[in-house]
Amino acid sequence: MKLFKLIITFFLVSLLNSCTTDGLNISNDKEIKIVQRGSKVITGSQGDVELIINDITNGSTEIKIKGIDTDKVYYQKYLREGDYGLFQYDKYFYRVKINSFEEHIFHDDYAFITFRSVSEEKGKQEAQTISKKKEIPITPNEIRAILNKIKESKLTFIRNNKVLTHTNMHYHLENKYMINNRDIKTKTDFINKVVSNSSLTGEMYKVITNNNDTINIVKWLNL
Repeated sequence: MKLFKLIITFFLVSLLNSCTTDGLNISNDKEIKIVQRGSKVITGSQGDVELIINDITNGSTEIKIKGIDTDKVYYQKYLREGDYGLFQYDKYFYRVKINSFEEHIFHDDYAFITFRSVSEEKGKQEAQTISKKKEIPITPNEIRAILNKIKESKLTFIRNNKVLTHTNMHYHLENKYMINNRDIKTKTDFINKVVSNSSLTGEMYKVITNNNDTINIVKWLNL
């Protein structure tokens, strides 16, 4: 009887191991549909990862692949339709590609993304190397102070080639912050999701200084 139980246990363990996928659990070239500002969990042998896409503007979006438990970033880059990038997960290499976008006027856009395993040789040549530079956290009070600098500046701002007063620019960015505040943990998040550029056109926000110079608002804010 004990021998029989040992045999059954060995069989079950062997079956389980045979079903376990090394690396990421992906199907080559199978499309994944993701809404802008959305994400998709992909299981992996060394921990699950999250595929995240940013706003889709001007035919491009930022792709980010990071570990759920570790927050390790495996890939992060802006891509357009047809563009792809390579990254490494554990000892394996993969290609992530944006096949197409599905853009709408009155509701959210979608991206169609595929993965594919690539050879170690190709991966080592082309895979993106992510800097391990530590992200700088930002607090709501720090964000309010930055937005108040705009409100109190009495300067003129430019948004999508239109001139805005300091109060109108503050109102716009304040609303934008309220929409995205749950996703803003670091200074980089705040820059990318609020103050750098228009979510609709991708145009950089600018300010006309007291010296009559026109510069990007991020530079003016010293972010």
